[in-house]
Amino acid sequence: MIFGHEGAGIVVDVGAGVTSVKKADHVIPLYTPECRQCKSCLSRKTNLCTAIRATQGKGVDADGTAVFPIGGEKIHHYMGCSTFSNFTVLRRFRSRRCARTRRSRRSATSAAA
Repeated sequence: MIFGHEGAGIVVDVGAGVTSVKKADHVIPLYTPECRQCKSCLSRKTNLCTAIRATQGKGVDADGTAVFPIGGEKIHHYMGCSTFSNFTVLRRFRSRRCARTRRSRRSATSAAA
C-alpha cells in the first residue's frame, strides 16, 4: 500500500477523455471525492459520495481496479490519493484544480541585497 491522503501537485499527464484538468495544472487530491452523478452528489447537501464510499477504505477504485499494478500484483492506494510518493495516479473525480498564485519575483538587485 502507498500511504498518504493529503497533498498537492502538478499534473504531469492526463488520460484519454479527461477534460477537467490538463498538463501543468496545480491540483489537490481529494480523499473524499465526488462522482457528481449519484444521489448524494446531486443533492448539494453532502460531500459523502455514495458511489465511492463502498471502496473508499479498500485501496482500490470504485470499479475495483488497482491504479498501481506492478507485474500483475495489486499495489493498493490509501484513500484514493497515495501522496507519500514522488508521483501518483488520480482518477479524474479525485482531484480539483487550484487557482495559481503569482509568486513574487525579486529583482536581481533586491535578491543580491
